[in-house]
Order: sequence, then C-alpha cells, then structure tokens
Amino acid sequence: MTSNNTPETSKENIDNLRQTIHKLQKELDIERKRRILAEKEKSELKKENKELKKEIAKILNYAPFISASSKTAEAGGVSSSKTFYRRKGQCEENRKSGGQPGHEGNGRRRPVSNSPFIHINLDTCPECGTHLNEPVKGAEQTRTITDIPFPKHIIYEIHYSRYWCSKCKKLVRGELPLPPNQQFGPAVAAWIAYHRMLGLTIRKIQSSLLETYDIQISEATILKLERWVADTLKEDYEKLKDLIVKENNVNADETSFRVNGENGWMGFFTSTLGSYYKVAPTRGHTVPEEVLKDFNGVLGRDAWKLYDVI
Repeated sequence: MTSNNTPETSKENIDNLRQTIHKLQKELDIERKRRILAEKEKSELKKENKELKKEIAKILNYAPFISASSKTAEAGGVSSSKTFYRRKGQCEENRKSGGQPGHEGNGRRRPVSNSPFIHINLDTCPECGTHLNEPVKGAEQTRTITDIPFPKHIIYEIHYSRYWCSKCKKLVRGELPLPPNQQFGPAVAAWIAYHRMLGLTIRKIQSSLLETYDIQISEATILKLERWVADTLKEDYEKLKDLIVKENNVNADETSFRVNGENGWMGFFTSTLGSYYKVAPTRGHTVPEEVLKDFNGVLGRDAWKLYDVI
C-alpha cells in the first residue's frame, strides 16, 4: 500500500492548515473583543439598574405624601412630573375650584384698627389731570392694612429711692428683674434669646441689632444676656419637663450637638404641651433615664438601645 502524499502535497496541506489557524485566530480575537465590550455594557447596565432601583425606592417611600400635590412632591425631593397615586374625590371631575356652596369660609378675619386713619385725597384726576371738587359722599372705600412700626430702641433711666433700715443699719432699695451689670433691658435679652432659638449666629444677631435698632452690642454681652434668659427661665423650664413626663404619650429622639467646639448629643422629648431638650457629652442612656424617670405612658422612639432602660 502506497501513500499519495508527496512532499509537495504535504507542504500544501500544512500551508492550508496554517491559513485556517490564522483565520480562526482572527475570529477568536474578534470574539474576545466582542466579549469585552459585552461585559463592559453589562457592567454599565447593572450600575444603571441599581440607580433606577434606588430612584424607585425613593419614590415609593414618598408615595403617601405626594398623593395629590406636586408642591408636596417637590418638597419631598421628587419632581412634580413623577407625582402619582392621585386620588380623585367624589364628583371631582365636575367640581369647581375654590369655596363650595354651603361651606363656611375660612379666610383671615379682618383685624380691628388700632391706629389713626390715613386719608387719601386728590386734587386732580390721576387719569387725565382734571381738577376735582369735594369727595363724593357715600362712595368712600376702605382697606385695612396690618404692618409693623419702624423699629426704634428706647433709652430710659431708673431712679432708685433708697431707705435707711434701722435693723440692717444700711441703705436699701428695690430691684427690677434686669440683667445684672448690663446696660440692656429684658426686651433686648428676650429678642436675642428668641433669635438664637431660631438658629441665628452671634455675628448675625449683632449685625441685626445694629442695622434694625441701631444698637451696638459686643459678642460677649450677647452671650451674657442669653445666659441670663436661660437662668431666669430655668425653673419654668424644669416645670415643663415635669408636665411632659406626666403626659400619656411622649416622643423621644437625639441628635449630635456641639458645645464650645466639642462634640456632644442633645436629647429631645416632645408631647402636646411642648418640647424639653437636654444636652450631654455622650449618647448614652443617662439622659432618657434621667428625664423620663417617672414616665408611665407610651414612648414613641426609634430602635436605638439607649431607650431600653425606660
């Protein structure tokens, strides 16, 4: 048995195999590139899918609050175009906007004037300039305006009558509830404390007093007046805590709070009567345990373990 493979034929077959291998190698390289592109596209789609899931979860969380108002939706961080779950009331399609027949109006009550009237008179017509005679009787119109007077601080002196006490052997006098060793009265101190409660900084309060009331006051004095208000109202503030503890329902929570540049925590306890705040250096159970010591009602709280002592 003889073979038909000659050296020339074998060489041709090897060349054909090499060409086939080279062709297959090119196709393999192409497929590898396609696979890399597919993996990259897959990764991008996964990332996009993850972001879409977050967006959907966010919208679903706000669903109860954006049922019918685009303004409520925007306030919750959801654009008005994504407002959904609109609930239509009975016969809403045929209902006109505004007050409904038979419903009592809820407009703002017209206040009673407590200042002199302001009369508006004319000599000439504002339209054509014609001279005008006396006003037409019975055609008057009125408009009630609520405004605030231009701010102006007051300066007063206090004259103390002094008396000789035969028992104490010294001169005595009466006292007013004023900030000690200060040139500013309780109204200024209350104004400062109120704006501090609203979150204004010392610098902004200093600037506002100067620009609004023309009162120049140092930062140190602002802090002293704020402290005086706190000390003066401390007893009443503690009474508020006692009243809150006697309530049937109290909500409690805490938040970070910095004091003199140091990190701390502020616990707050709220009922229908008001809110009580307590600052502490740590987030431990000491504050709720101290404030709610005699509390026997229902406590609204999160799952943080510090409330487990109640």
